[in-house]
Amino acid sequence: MKYPLSSIAACVWQQLFRTRCLIIAICLMLMAGSAQSSNAADPIQNFVEANCFDCHQGDDAEASLDLSSLSFALDDTETRRKWIKVFDRVEAGEMPPAEYGELNHDKKSTFLMHLKAPLVKAVRAEKEAAGRSVVRRLNRVEYETALGDLLGQTFRIQERLPQDARQDGFDTVGAALNVSSVQMEAYLDVLDDVLDEATTLYPKPKRQQWKLDYRDTHGIMQEYRRSGPFHVMPDGVAFFAPEKHAHLNAVLDHFTVPYSAKYRVKVTAYAIRSDEPITLTIRTGGPGHSESDEVPKTLLGHETVHTGDPQVFEFEQRLERGQFFRIYPSSLPYMRFVPNLKVRQKDYQGPGVVIQSVEVDGPIVDQWPPKSHQQLWEGVPTEPLPEVEPNKDPNEHLLKPPSDIAKPRLTQLPKDKRNKESGNQWVYDPKQGVGGERIYRRNRIPDPLHPTMRFSPDHPKSEVTRLITRFLPIAYRRPVSDNEVQLFENLVHRWLDEGDDFETAMRTGYKAILSSPGFLYHQGSLPTASPEANELNDHALAERLSFFLWSSMPDRQLRELADDGKLSDPEVLRSEVERMLDDPKSHRFVTDFLDQWLDLRQLDFTSPDSDLYPEHDPVLQWSLGEETRRFFTELLSSDLSVLNVIDSDFAMLNSRLADHYAIDGVDDMTFRKVNLSDDSVRGGVLTQASVLKVTANGTTTSPVVRGVWVLERIVGTPANPPPPGIPAIEPDIRGAITVRQQLEQHRSSTSCATCHKKIDPPGVALENFDVIGGWRDRYRAIDPEKADIKVAYLPNKSVPIKYKTGLPVDSSDTLPDGRRFDDVREFKQILLANPDQVTRNLIEKLVTYATGAPISFADRVEVEQIIESTRPTGHGLRSVVHAIVQSEMFRTK
Repeated sequence: MKYPLSSIAACVWQQLFRTRCLIIAICLMLMAGSAQSSNAADPIQNFVEANCFDCHQGDDAEASLDLSSLSFALDDTETRRKWIKVFDRVEAGEMPPAEYGELNHDKKSTFLMHLKAPLVKAVRAEKEAAGRSVVRRLNRVEYETALGDLLGQTFRIQERLPQDARQDGFDTVGAALNVSSVQMEAYLDVLDDVLDEATTLYPKPKRQQWKLDYRDTHGIMQEYRRSGPFHVMPDGVAFFAPEKHAHLNAVLDHFTVPYSAKYRVKVTAYAIRSDEPITLTIRTGGPGHSESDEVPKTLLGHETVHTGDPQVFEFEQRLERGQFFRIYPSSLPYMRFVPNLKVRQKDYQGPGVVIQSVEVDGPIVDQWPPKSHQQLWEGVPTEPLPEVEPNKDPNEHLLKPPSDIAKPRLTQLPKDKRNKESGNQWVYDPKQGVGGERIYRRNRIPDPLHPTMRFSPDHPKSEVTRLITRFLPIAYRRPVSDNEVQLFENLVHRWLDEGDDFETAMRTGYKAILSSPGFLYHQGSLPTASPEANELNDHALAERLSFFLWSSMPDRQLRELADDGKLSDPEVLRSEVERMLDDPKSHRFVTDFLDQWLDLRQLDFTSPDSDLYPEHDPVLQWSLGEETRRFFTELLSSDLSVLNVIDSDFAMLNSRLADHYAIDGVDDMTFRKVNLSDDSVRGGVLTQASVLKVTANGTTTSPVVRGVWVLERIVGTPANPPPPGIPAIEPDIRGAITVRQQLEQHRSSTSCATCHKKIDPPGVALENFDVIGGWRDRYRAIDPEKADIKVAYLPNKSVPIKYKTGLPVDSSDTLPDGRRFDDVREFKQILLANPDQVTRNLIEKLVTYATGAPISFADRVEVEQIIESTRPTGHGLRSVVHAIVQSEMFRTK
């Protein structure tokens, strides 16, 4: 009988459930046997009675915290949480409140010392019984990259998986990563497509070379030519507006990428009529104006084009089957050539970029069958499928004469009448008949590749054993038992016995493996028969390290070190961290950690109001996130101090971002390290436009939102959540009142003022920065007289400005401890006055991200040790990463 895949998955999960129940029972017995006295030691009791009972006693206790009835049974999680809160508030000087007088330093220290010891002991006892973290599933980013590295191919599947929940700011925390039936269905669904893409049952694709010309495109030559923002030139097509233009579809619509593989691409272009360089965007995407997710987008580059001789831009990158090239000058202003203003179009003398040609070489196949196929099917013989049509070349029409004739209605001027200044050689001529240019039909997204061969093993069941025995330990990231191999082997055999073909049966086995706990879960987080043995073995350590620094599974070298039992050696571990940080795959760590720590995943969540911020464009949007990632990479590669997060004497800029920041000396789109002046407001993460954008909406800024973000993400002292029913600050796009006046509605209430005196100042310090990170001395406001203007951008006309200068910005404020600052520069210096707290916060964020568990009260001791151990390097970021990997927190479950 053939069993459904869901039944097999249930069997695999049943053993895990039994083990977890056993662990829970053991933990409960340990907790019950170690219950402490409900009476606190005298120094604690005396301190609380003398300093806390006035507010925290009885049914009406402040914050519902009645310390007079709170037991000291620290094996109870909720009781322990409350005592930790008491410890933190007293240590931070927030309790007792300042109005009760200054607390005696010796009494405070004695209280904290006596409270800390039993709290640490209770937390460590729980950790020894159950480990630091709970069972931890791969999040969707890790699942995608692990599949990609396992099969040696890039997949784009994470958006098809349910969004992962977050805890303590990260979606790597095991407590938030549950599994549901919806999750399992999504895994099985995407695995079908993954196995389709990884299996190549067709001949090796022929490598070809194409030289493409925009003058051959159907769209430009027939549909958009007379109303679009471009001119047809003798050597190419000149474009005068970015892609967002209503009449521009800058797609090479007669060519589509034939195979998903690596290609070499060469674009030849030059600028015209421009003293300033122009940014040219080169990417791939779908056809038509409205691109969909059916065809992914791939950015090849934003390049700087100058007037003069043609420039050549070369790329080597993986492209996806069905993509089309889209090339346009993204730094030029948006324009709309109204159709009946044909004279304006032909006479347009503004700057532009001439695209001469696009040369494509590929697919470049290093091995055939590719690694993905060999990882699944290595050594399995194949045979041709009878009576099957071969896959058609989607670009075969380019090998034949053009199928249509263009009707350009343009006449080329004689040489003595050409515009020598502009170089324009063509005029619109409605009497002109059919033109003679070549033109090819518009292409379509090709159908998926279909197999032309099938597997034909002589001994199918023997092949099943061989393939699963080889594949399973790599997928599970550890050695596997014969019983584990047998489980999946029996599954495939059942399908074969029911008459299914070899490929269908084996795909069922692969889907079962790739949706089982062995692949889905971090192995170091799974329960074992010996719960007291919480130190990670070498294979679990290799896995934790690789998912930390590569967001994926261990490579061969890590696995071999783990097999030999060498990875746990501190020197070997340090050497591997160095190797992994130097590997290009470490960019995944930089991207994913920053996406979560700094909320960069939200960078595209809002679109700035185009009436208030017309200078925002797609190139600037891309540059924002790129700056932050390159800045963090510079800290990591050069072991620069983590204090650079607050303030630095350099920034990573390209010309678009330098222009946005009003910084001179950067004249192209290549990112570089730029030294900042002593009085610069830039430097550090706080004043990077990416952070300033994700902490604002598309219209206005809120000091409350930014203040909460700074306290939580940068300072590490998060504010309490607001009470229910408290309204947010409403954006005032008319500029009638200042943000400071709006804040008074919160500060006027005594209950609100307690929190807002802590929240507001960090946000106020950033008020000189608008929603896209630009500097402002005054707010912008919609001009009522221009608000209803219907914008028609015409050639040689400036873009209409619909906003006016509003009220002045005041970025000064006072912190709860009385320290005052006048602007963001002084606020940064206040933060840098406590360098250990800045370092402590980043260490805690990194540990939480790396281990899947938040910092516990007992972990704080190790955090302080890491701070001390990295002090000689000024808390260099690379040194911090090394210290974390060597710590007990990282090396235990």
